[in-house]
Amino acid sequence: MKAATIVAALVGTASANFLHLPKIAARATSSSSASSASGTSSGSLPTVTTKGNAFFAGDSRFYIRGVDYQPGGSSEATDPLADESICSRDIPYFQKLGLNTTRVYTVDNSANHDKCMGLLADAGIYLALDVNSPKYSLNRAEPEVSYNSDYLQSVFATIDAFANYSNTLLFFSGNEVINSDNSTTAAPYVKAVTRDMRQYIAERSYRSIPVGYSAADVSSNQYAMARYMDCGDDAMRSDFYAINNYEWCDPSSYEESGWSTLVDQYSNYSLPLFMSEYGCITNTRKWTEAAELYKEEMTKVFSGGIAYEYSQEGNGYGIYKIDGNSVSPVGNQPEWLGQELNSTSDPQNGGGYSTNGTKQDCPSQSDDWDTSLSRALPFPPSPAASRSLRCHRVPPEHPGGPKIILKYAGKDGTEEYDPIHPPDTLDKFLDKSKHLGEVDMSTVEQEEKEEDPEEAERLERVKRMPILEQCYNLMDFEAVARRVMKKTAWAYYSSGADDEITMRENHGAFHKIWFRPRILQDVENIDLSTTMLGSKVSIPFYVTATALGKLGNPEGEVVLTRGARKHNVIQMIPTLASCSFDEIVDAKEGDQVQWLQLYVNKNREITERIVKHAESRGCKGLFITVDAPQLGRREKDMRSKFSDVGSNVQNTGGDNVDRSQGAARAISSFIDPALSWKDIPWFKSITKMPIILKGVQRVEDVIRAVSVGCDGVVLSNHGGRQLDFARSGVEVLAEVMPELRRLGLDNKIEVFIDGGIRRATDIIKALCLGAKGVGIGRPFLYAMSAYGLPGVDRAMQLLKDEMEMNMRLIGCNSVDQLGPEFVDTRGLSMHSTEIQKAAQSASKFFNGKLDCLVNNAASTSGVGGPHLSDGQSFIDTWHEALETNLTGPMLMSQACLPMLEKFASQEGNSSSIIHISSTRAIQSELNNEPYSTTKAGILGLTQSMAVSLADRRIRVNTILPGWINVSNECKEADEKGEKWEDGLSKEDQAWHLTGRVGKVEDMLKAVEYLVHADFATGTEVVVDGGVTRKMVYPE
Repeated sequence: MKAATIVAALVGTASANFLHLPKIAARATSSSSASSASGTSSGSLPTVTTKGNAFFAGDSRFYIRGVDYQPGGSSEATDPLADESICSRDIPYFQKLGLNTTRVYTVDNSANHDKCMGLLADAGIYLALDVNSPKYSLNRAEPEVSYNSDYLQSVFATIDAFANYSNTLLFFSGNEVINSDNSTTAAPYVKAVTRDMRQYIAERSYRSIPVGYSAADVSSNQYAMARYMDCGDDAMRSDFYAINNYEWCDPSSYEESGWSTLVDQYSNYSLPLFMSEYGCITNTRKWTEAAELYKEEMTKVFSGGIAYEYSQEGNGYGIYKIDGNSVSPVGNQPEWLGQELNSTSDPQNGGGYSTNGTKQDCPSQSDDWDTSLSRALPFPPSPAASRSLRCHRVPPEHPGGPKIILKYAGKDGTEEYDPIHPPDTLDKFLDKSKHLGEVDMSTVEQEEKEEDPEEAERLERVKRMPILEQCYNLMDFEAVARRVMKKTAWAYYSSGADDEITMRENHGAFHKIWFRPRILQDVENIDLSTTMLGSKVSIPFYVTATALGKLGNPEGEVVLTRGARKHNVIQMIPTLASCSFDEIVDAKEGDQVQWLQLYVNKNREITERIVKHAESRGCKGLFITVDAPQLGRREKDMRSKFSDVGSNVQNTGGDNVDRSQGAARAISSFIDPALSWKDIPWFKSITKMPIILKGVQRVEDVIRAVSVGCDGVVLSNHGGRQLDFARSGVEVLAEVMPELRRLGLDNKIEVFIDGGIRRATDIIKALCLGAKGVGIGRPFLYAMSAYGLPGVDRAMQLLKDEMEMNMRLIGCNSVDQLGPEFVDTRGLSMHSTEIQKAAQSASKFFNGKLDCLVNNAASTSGVGGPHLSDGQSFIDTWHEALETNLTGPMLMSQACLPMLEKFASQEGNSSSIIHISSTRAIQSELNNEPYSTTKAGILGLTQSMAVSLADRRIRVNTILPGWINVSNECKEADEKGEKWEDGLSKEDQAWHLTGRVGKVEDMLKAVEYLVHADFATGTEVVVDGGVTRKMVYPE
């Protein structure tokens, strides 16, 4: 591609595994060489689409009968479709061969192709086009380097040049990039390019042109690559797969060539499959395989193929020899190939194609398949762009005060500014007289940033993050996001108020509600649709408002807009978005529904302007946040010292914000604490949008909201970020709806809830209790932060799939059938911990008596975990280990005391508590502080409890296990015939004085001994095969 053909660079930024693809700038149309891509030709062919494992032209199955066409070979890289004299010379020979397709490996995407594409269409011939070129292609040795913005610009320009021709059959995203066992590390980049091309085609509103990959004839990984291109979400999959195969060498047959094996191997493949290159490359070619390709034993899996190749090049596989304008046959090659193609008709009745193929699972890592260097698809590259903030004269007028501006005076503050400011901030909130113009970046002081070890480690974790397809529920996205997000961003998104009890209890509350499903219902067809505030939606959840989207993804909230659009889900636009309100609205399509979440400004003129603008842009609901007269203490966020926040465009005060209090407080000082019920009539006077109060937490306030004319309420505790120990929305819901029904008000107001929803069962429980819909926030932020738009898409699809399944299991066809009769809420108001509930269950099971308690549960995240210097990451692991490994055994012992005492009260009895510690309590390894400390704490806990509980005849002891091999101690291993010793080396066994690694039975014997050892209390039993008694010398 010539540089002059692109008159503007890519704009926008990429998301984690997907992107809102930027628009390539228009190419110059005044030049006679510029392609109009209009598809103007004297002939037009029906466009080809895919269905099941086949191609279709209209209602008829399309079989590819093609030839590979690149006169001059790869060295010259001549574009045969840009020169009418070349294509008009060769098309008659295509017709003689009986072709309907030709494959071209490289083109000049700045040239005009109208003439040749028209001539091909007149001849009934389609184009299968490779988008790579000698200059712009993926380098299998360094795919991460070659996958860059220049490369993608070239790819997209090629799509632009050919997308509007009706006879553009398909695009190849790559050809033989994986050509050996040691080049499979490039596979994620091939899949990424395929993803980018498909999304670009969709973003440009082109017709759906199939995009896929042409695989090398490498038996060790060709099928693994096929599986890889077909695995994952639809957005990440290929439209087809093609293989190069040269195994049929005359004389040969269906079986001898191995084609029968290929058919068997791909018999359940879900994508269209064809041979992108075929023809013997070792001896005589008589092309008898061309006829075999179109027999039904092949066409039930393959959709034809492309013979390799038209012109005789240096490798000697050509059918014709070209000399200037002269074309002559190479031996009998044209005669043999033409005879086979022209004498073989297409199979009848669709040729046995299938729509029942199974989407593949991604291949596992092996000696032949290694994508470990990039398990997740790489980020789409975006070009470096030098940007600057505009200057103004009066720093004290900045909503966050002058300090942050003065800190970056004379410097480029873009990186700090962008994630927390909508792009129209300066234009909307700074008087034009104070704009001095664009900054000359050559005059800006360039600072060299010191390398941040934490950031380097985070980027390494990003490289090792799981592929999207390994996220099976919303909690998986949170786990990945925690590891790959920046510390300050994670702290802001994940923090809760004070001790975070409410935040944790929000989800736990759903665990206290049990289903009462009905049976023998016809649940073949499930309808998840409903209406919320008069808008029809596909599923009863919405994307609730969450601030600062760009902290997690450079594109911010518009990623959520696109995800919501695809699934017909309503999006609530946050006041404190990183994107501007108009950017988010502009990203919607058609009749997509959006609501506005509003923090009420002390300056009511600003509030009125925001509300009226939202209504003018089509927002269908105004959600006024009423639970935040002051933002709560979110200590995790505060610890992150988000001191550089210079946000919020609504603040009218000076620099009176304590920025050591974290991002939340730094961006919210404009919120009016004087907001009250008397303001509701004013809101009703300035808008016709439905008014909903967000953050209601008691029945009386819901009833009052009805009386003042509100259209809805959201029962919410702000995601556990405001008042700690506020009850969950679902618990309040269970109180609100019966009272509204009693008063006859249940049809006067729509009730929503948010907070803690992580499963479709949570949604169903809320709907059963009377909610109109539920809001989901953090999970979609985590999905976006980890994987971009594909993550949001998968998260929503997972919820849809879960909900459809659970609707069937509960015995309902549609959401309007759900009601309180389907749930048991008797345990909802019990604010007990999971430990207390477990103890209560044990008491019922054992009739209130317990002779022995073994505290065995532990978190091993502190084994080889973060280093002591890793800041918040280490602190989080430390707290997790303390809570699980030390506090947990103490709480369980406390909860079981009544049962233990009751057993010990009988004459001659003593009960027993056995804690499981570890030999890491007395010896350690690198980066084991949380685990070793808590396991050592168990020793002190054991001694103290043994003394304190002695008068109650409760003995307390601890076991310190060493290496106990449990990897094959499971049903799955037994079914596979795996043995206990599998995976253990002779050295592993010999390291122990006993000559072997520990077994589960060793622990059982130790427990059994302590249960019956009436004279043993406060003691420690080491079960480690003598390792801790062995002197170790350096080798």
